[in-house]
Amino acid sequence: MEDNPTDHASTMEDNPTDHASTSTAMPQANVEIHAEGDAVDQIDGTGSPSSQIQVNVKIVFSPGSRKYYVPICEPSLKPYVGQKFPDLDTGIEFYRRYAANCGFDIRLGTSRRARDNTIKKKYVFCSREGEKYTTPSGKISDTQAQKSTTSKSNDVQSEMSPINKSNDMQVEKSTRNRPTTRLGCEARIIFDLSTYSTYVVAIFEEQHNHPLCSERYRQFLKTNRNMNPGHQSFVLNCAKVNMGPTKSFRLYREIVGDYSSIGCTSVEFKNFGRDLKAYTEGCDAQMILDNLCSKRELSSAFFFDFDTDDNDQLTRLFWADPISRRNYAAFGDVVSFDAIYSTNRYQLFN
Repeated sequence: MEDNPTDHASTMEDNPTDHASTSTAMPQANVEIHAEGDAVDQIDGTGSPSSQIQVNVKIVFSPGSRKYYVPICEPSLKPYVGQKFPDLDTGIEFYRRYAANCGFDIRLGTSRRARDNTIKKKYVFCSREGEKYTTPSGKISDTQAQKSTTSKSNDVQSEMSPINKSNDMQVEKSTRNRPTTRLGCEARIIFDLSTYSTYVVAIFEEQHNHPLCSERYRQFLKTNRNMNPGHQSFVLNCAKVNMGPTKSFRLYREIVGDYSSIGCTSVEFKNFGRDLKAYTEGCDAQMILDNLCSKRELSSAFFFDFDTDDNDQLTRLFWADPISRRNYAAFGDVVSFDAIYSTNRYQLFN
């Protein structure tokens, strides 16, 4: 696979139902139709499957024997030059749904703005657009040269004084080497602001220079992984009964029946659990007190008390609902604390 598709082949046939995706006339090429799968779930705005849509892939060979992949889907899902949208977000969401059904991710590109800060042109690319920057062999970039010079000077200073060891460790820290996913793909869509305050598709390039994601792994695309409010509410409710994100994900899978029907992966569940803990950090004690205050407003017989230290940190907390107080009055000085909140009944802990 080559990363510089300079010779593009025309991907559209003379069909009155199809719309032209590019205005450049390309040489004739050999075309092979390859079925990607029987069907794929259409992803709606909430990230949940709504219907089954046929998806195929057209493989196009340019005169230079370069292979390109053109997704084929329902005409109602495919953008076309001249298509209008009431706002930019609607147009981007339409292209996102098209990408989700065709098996590739998208990446928002450059925005050109007018003097009043209104976006007049927006670029949206395939996620594999562009190429990773690599330093030419035998040459050192300015940043690397600066690090090398700093490292040598720190080595000389460390021989004279032992106080610069932390600086040496910071300079010599190796960077993370991540594999690139950029392949120079030129699939894109460009929205232009019209005179009627609507956005029009100015350019739509549908050819990809890389294979599209198969139906089996399409669920793992970033476009198809969304933590919608339903997922978030489920994780929050599971956290109230002492269930972590991983067990919540497994339980959700049992409810929907299959991993492909979840709409996200366990990583999204864990990330939301992390964000939830970060949101409550530093205010979890106040949230508990606010909850107890609301219970006391609903029932005057509800009692709670707490103590704080010199730093205004919560140290002790006691509460008793009306039933507990009546039981104490009837059975004497025997007080029972349920510290596990009945999680043992549902085997929610090991």
